[in-house]
Amino acid sequence: MKAKLTSRKLWLSIGAVVSLLIAEFFGVQVSPEAIAGIAFLVGTYVLGQGLVDKSVITEQVKVAGDTGRLQMELYARNLETQLEQIMNPLAEVSPIEG
Repeated sequence: MKAKLTSRKLWLSIGAVVSLLIAEFFGVQVSPEAIAGIAFLVGTYVLGQGLVDKSVITEQVKVAGDTGRLQMELYARNLETQLEQIMNPLAEVSPIEG
């Protein structure tokens, strides 16, 4: 929740809305073109930053997945080595003939 409250996207959006509400409250004439321009700029920034955030998260997940895969491969190689160390002495022992 704290991360959402520190989001620049959130505060930029809130700031734009509050600024327009204050202007309206104090009777400042803001043209429809200016309001549309502000909405376009804020919307474009929020959308663009959202895409960047998504790509960063996607890359972090990909790196974490690759790291996990590499760790599993290393673990499997270590198990194979340990198994060979156990099996080699057993293979050298001749079977008991009865």
